[in-house]
Amino acid sequence: MNEMLHDAEHYGFSPFSTAFDWRTLKEARDSYITRLNGIYSNNLKNSGIALIDGKVVHTQNDVHSTCFRWTR
Repeated sequence: MNEMLHDAEHYGFSPFSTAFDWRTLKEARDSYITRLNGIYSNNLKNSGIALIDGKVVHTQNDVHSTCFRWTR
């Protein structure tokens, strides 16, 4: 129980109050996703897979077309 109360504070919950902090939850989530992305990226790199970073943009005029923008 003590461990759960301790962890709750890192996700915006206060065990001694009814208040909730969305910013804390968002920052914890973003940090977790960034960490996972790093793990996945390293696993791909260690497996010899070439990773191409980029961004897909869907145009407003044609929902069936996409544009891939390369980033280096």
